[in-house]
Amino acid sequence: MATTRATPPAFIADGYTTPGYIAEEPGLHPALWIAYRPCVAAENGVIDDAIRKASPARGEMLAAECCAGHVVSWSLDDLPIEAATIVRLQPALFSKLFGIVRGSRACDVNPSDEGEQTEGVSQELQAALSGKSVEEVAAGNSPAE
Repeated sequence: MATTRATPPAFIADGYTTPGYIAEEPGLHPALWIAYRPCVAAENGVIDDAIRKASPARGEMLAAECCAGHVVSWSLDDLPIEAATIVRLQPALFSKLFGIVRGSRACDVNPSDEGEQTEGVSQELQAALSGKSVEEVAAGNSPAE
């Protein structure tokens, strides 16, 4: 049974965390699953102002710092979620990630939304978000308990 994509809330409560997905761009970057806390308008104003006043290199680092502060987990398991890593992501992936975190870009629709995927989030990411093991998440998705 296919699942529907969750509608984002109009109000972002403190601590709200949501799943996200960035589709692969063949020849540019792989797909990326994330769990993140979206920026609120006041944060966007501050980051925009800081980026505008900074040199280009510092502006990119500020955007990476913003992402690092809002991404809770991601599918790049071998890489730490920190500004020094994020600023070195493939530029198109970095740009998409920053747009999603700041709320100016929607996540992509995950093509594998059926079966083991729920609203664009892999069982592994569901486990990370819920504090459960992957096995517990998989058992919870099975029809027979």
